[in-house]
Amino acid sequence: MKKSHICGVMLKHTDGDREYYTPALTEADESKIYKVLEKYGDDNESSRGALTVYDADAEKLSEAARRLYNYMSPWDRNETTEEETREEIRKNPLDAILFLLEELEN
Repeated sequence: MKKSHICGVMLKHTDGDREYYTPALTEADESKIYKVLEKYGDDNESSRGALTVYDADAEKLSEAARRLYNYMSPWDRNETTEEETREEIRKNPLDAILFLLEELEN
């Protein structure tokens, strides 16, 4: 029987925003997390299979970042790098979409 695998950690900030981390956990890390989960039992609120996780293909994400970075005005490019743009798209894909919609509308 295969053991369950912890694939990420979800945080809910005070403003209601949720942030999903996908760190590479060691076996010791996972063991500690399972001990904490066991402490509280199985009768806690959870979502099974209902979470949408955006796990972009690295090449597609890099392509999107390159294209968005090249689209930006020169003064905006002076404030960031293509790598920072890639990370921002990965963390907040909706922000990138809203930026592009504003550009299209103006």
